[in-house]
Amino acid sequence: NTVITDVRAFGPDRVQVSGIAIDNEDVREVHVNGVPAILQPGLVREWTQSVALTGDTLEITAEATDAKGNRELTPHRVTLRRNGADVEWINLKAKPVATAKEEAPKPMMNAPAMAYVSKDGGGDDVVREAPVDVGSLKWPLWDGKEQMADYAQRIGVPATKTLDLNGTKLELVLVPAGSFVMGSPMAETGSQADERPRHRVVISRPFYLGKYELTQAQYSAIAGHNPSYFPAPDHPVEQVSWEDAQAFLQKAGQGLRLPSETEWEFACRAGTATAFSSGDSAESLSSVGWWGYGDYEAHGNAGSGTSAVGKKAANAFGLYDMHGNVYEWCSDAYAPDYYRRSPVIDPQGADSGDERVIRGGSWEGSADKCRSANRNAFNPHSRGFLLGFRVACPVPEK
Repeated sequence: NTVITDVRAFGPDRVQVSGIAIDNEDVREVHVNGVPAILQPGLVREWTQSVALTGDTLEITAEATDAKGNRELTPHRVTLRRNGADVEWINLKAKPVATAKEEAPKPMMNAPAMAYVSKDGGGDDVVREAPVDVGSLKWPLWDGKEQMADYAQRIGVPATKTLDLNGTKLELVLVPAGSFVMGSPMAETGSQADERPRHRVVISRPFYLGKYELTQAQYSAIAGHNPSYFPAPDHPVEQVSWEDAQAFLQKAGQGLRLPSETEWEFACRAGTATAFSSGDSAESLSSVGWWGYGDYEAHGNAGSGTSAVGKKAANAFGLYDMHGNVYEWCSDAYAPDYYRRSPVIDPQGADSGDERVIRGGSWEGSADKCRSANRNAFNPHSRGFLLGFRVACPVPEK
């Protein structure tokens, strides 16, 4: 069942349409006048879309499709009319949109869409968003359902990439261009003020990201030494500062860089909206990461040090150890209030700051520090046995 709950003017020639959809199966998608809407996660799926207002009246139809592909037979249909600079509803009658002889509207490819507008109610837990015309972007966005191999084929690039680091292989996987809600809700266990407000972010171009945290063997192949406190070639390198990471990347070349904080969280979530890519519980965290040696109240699964990379389950993008093992440096300068002013498209972090962002938690820390949204920061000179990194690499221009 789909219900249009709100329609309002959005500029001179567009309207913002919002609503909810619910089914005894998971709601897979909602179409508004044939165009897929942006869905929020949850049992009751909130959705939003913008529609062009080309005349004095406009009929809007919203219908859902469940996880098994069953299409709603009696969608919600409303008719609007202009009222000066605003719009008003003429009717709320629900009626079938198609008969047995009539084809239902087909989705438009690369149709203009908008991100959610902040929900009424205000406060620090509101989702901060602004409209984005995804049709104007150079790269198509991930639809939230495609396998990475299918997305890679759609955009014409390899799904994986292997680089040579002086005889040592470095494996990277494709992370798609896409849109997601960054940050955490207040209700999430461990949520911190610097993770709010939640806000819609668009990653406008795909990129490659290390399949694993950079290992000691890979670091040594370029840097010529191994600084790690827990030496083992297949463990993540640690005791590296942000500046050490930058020196490694410069020497390694091949376009390697650190991911931005936004890229990191998008890659970590891989389409999820839960505390971890594996779910909300500490038990689910143990399936994807090493954590909790020093958390005596809720002891995790890590021993007294790092573990070999790739021994836990990967997320939906094929990335390992995004939660726990070692913190991962990001390229951004840290500011606790950055989410209040960051841009919608490709945020790059604060303009200035004494600290650099680290993400993902560690083998020593508690579960809440390993959450997808958790932010932390250190001085870029800092080294320690909890600090490592993962490399990113650009997709070639079209």
